[in-house]
Amino acid sequence: MTKSKDTAESDSIENEASEETAPAVENAVAETTIEEQLVAKEKEARDNWDRFVRERADLETIASVSTAKKRNCSTTAINL
Repeated sequence: MTKSKDTAESDSIENEASEETAPAVENAVAETTIEEQLVAKEKEARDNWDRFVRERADLETIASVSTAKKRNCSTTAINL
């Protein structure tokens, strides 16, 4: 079966159009994954910061309790 010149020409135009939109779709998918990766990294950074702050507070609490115990021990030793 032979195609008319007009039909062949319209097929060619459709193929060119689909080739032009294919990279755009791929780029949209790539951008989405990059954006998703960025969101994931931002969440990870927040989680790490929160963990750091909690651990720092724990260390300060431990240090203050330890200092208080040392003061109590030295006071007890003096009282003996």
